[in-house]
Amino acid sequence: MFMLVAISSVGIQIWFSTRFNLDNKNVHMGALFFTIGFFQMVHIISSAGLPNYLYYGYGKFSDLFDLIIHNLMPLGMIVIVLMSYKKITLRYRKAVFLASIFLACVFILCCFWNLMYINVLFDRFNLKMILQGTAIITQVILIALLLKNLKSSRRIIFLSLIGTLYFIIGNILFTISIDSIDAYYVVGELLQVCAFITLFNAIYYSSVERPYKDLARSEIRMQKMVYYDEISGLPNQRYLEEKLERELLVSKQRKAILLMEIERLDTIKASFGRKSMNELVRVIAERFTKVLEEDQLLIHFGKNQFMLYIKYDDQENVQIICERLRQCLDQPIQIKHYSLRLKFHVGVAIYPTDSYHPERLLQCAHFALDEAKKSTNSNVAFYTIDIKKKNKDRLQLEHDLEKAVHNNELFLEYQPQLDLKTSEICSVEALVRWQHPIRGKIPPNHFITIAEESGLIIPLGLIVLKMACQEIKQLQQSTGKMIGVAVNVSLSQLYQENFLDEVRNVLKETKFNPKYLQLEITESMTIEAAQLIPILRELKELGIVIAIDDFGTGYSSLSYLTNFPIDCLKIDRSFVNKIGVSDKGAAIVTTILAMAKHLQVKVVAEGIETAEQLAYLEQAGCDKIQGYYISRPIPLNELINSYDEMLAKVYMRV
Repeated sequence: MFMLVAISSVGIQIWFSTRFNLDNKNVHMGALFFTIGFFQMVHIISSAGLPNYLYYGYGKFSDLFDLIIHNLMPLGMIVIVLMSYKKITLRYRKAVFLASIFLACVFILCCFWNLMYINVLFDRFNLKMILQGTAIITQVILIALLLKNLKSSRRIIFLSLIGTLYFIIGNILFTISIDSIDAYYVVGELLQVCAFITLFNAIYYSSVERPYKDLARSEIRMQKMVYYDEISGLPNQRYLEEKLERELLVSKQRKAILLMEIERLDTIKASFGRKSMNELVRVIAERFTKVLEEDQLLIHFGKNQFMLYIKYDDQENVQIICERLRQCLDQPIQIKHYSLRLKFHVGVAIYPTDSYHPERLLQCAHFALDEAKKSTNSNVAFYTIDIKKKNKDRLQLEHDLEKAVHNNELFLEYQPQLDLKTSEICSVEALVRWQHPIRGKIPPNHFITIAEESGLIIPLGLIVLKMACQEIKQLQQSTGKMIGVAVNVSLSQLYQENFLDEVRNVLKETKFNPKYLQLEITESMTIEAAQLIPILRELKELGIVIAIDDFGTGYSSLSYLTNFPIDCLKIDRSFVNKIGVSDKGAAIVTTILAMAKHLQVKVVAEGIETAEQLAYLEQAGCDKIQGYYISRPIPLNELINSYDEMLAKVYMRV
């Protein structure tokens, strides 16, 4: 009976576990043990002389089912071991179990109807010895297969091997036993019980314990994917946010959040590739971790941002921690053949002084970081009421700017560009202005940055482009001069999927000749060379002139210039201002002019304020100039009215 319980437990265990692990091998193993359980039950009943009509030869009938069990178990396991692994459905599982039960019942009934024939086989052919010998052989074959597959799952195979050895020894004892009451038979039965218990453990590990452990490991991996950064190995933003939600709402202890942004990581990625930047991030994370204490939580907050969550004592303690982290970056980091020194800015927000709410606290840290990046005195900024007011004002300005874009509060002013060879005003640069209904005229450096950060630069840029084409078309008609117009475009605009279509539509709608339209990109944008070059080439195919603005102030490689489809370079005013003041400044201008001549591109010098600067540039071979010496940026009507006056001033420059 104990053996029947053990066998049934194996089958039942597999039946319930396969719902969560639909594996064909486990299902067939369960069906096998259910079948063996049926035969074991018949063996027990018949060995007790039941039912009554089995009075003739019931002992041999009982032995038959015992021998069938000894053969069926190893033979079935051999088939299962050789079976290819595959996933199955619940319907397939039910079908296999029902089929095994049905076939077992059919076999048992057939044996009931052929009791006489079974007795003849036992007496004439010594069937007992044959089946016992077959069982031993199949069990040896099973051991060989299990040893062959030992590496696949050591624990399961090992337990199966032990169980099979128990079966073999038990069968040998059954073979040499005289009857069911001698010591050999009893020990054999005990070994069979041990065999089934061992197999029970093997199947329990296979169907329940191992899947549970795999699930636990999967959950750990999923948790790591969700809460930890793959590159640095540090906790990520989600981890911090949930930690803050748990702790800050119940904590009375003062805490500080330090948001750190590493400089130049985007530049390094563009220059050395993503793998090098990832390696750099890992090195930074390791260095920071080494100098921090156990209760100071370091977070990788983004591609170039880290965050530190610490207990707050005072500002001096925070400054000490920041200095310690700065010293980590003072040591050069080796990337390929280059030694890089990095800097960072830190924004600090204090709980509960700055905010009780986690989300708001993070926002305060971001505001403080923005302030730190603007500061020239320190790389660390603490969130203050002034920063709060400044950011509130900024948000209001962003709101007003969005209304201004839709309410036509924006207008253009134009700064003329003088052709030094013809002494004619050949083109103008379009500069957007904003007349705020309450605050008055807003400087461009105030609202352009807001537009770029908020995404408003895209609709604003389209308005500027359309307005410039319309108004310069009017200027051309009024003066009879085919004057060109230069319009600045942002990286966000260029990356629009429909930017080229929008440019085409504007040119078509305004009937503006594309050869008189110049689109200007900043030198810093050339870092995105791979993405920009195809776009710029398509613009050139339309006939549009491409210029690089603020040349000399960026960090692009000069090798890009040979690949970029550009027509014009604009020398930044910071170099022009040094003409007549610094020999180095003049030398830089001369070098740019010589390089441009070699590359066969035009040069425009910005910020001309004196006759001396004009004379130097004219002598050096500069193509065009613009600046206050010629004219400040002025509205279209003023440009039309003072056009002749400006030309007269140009002719009298000498």
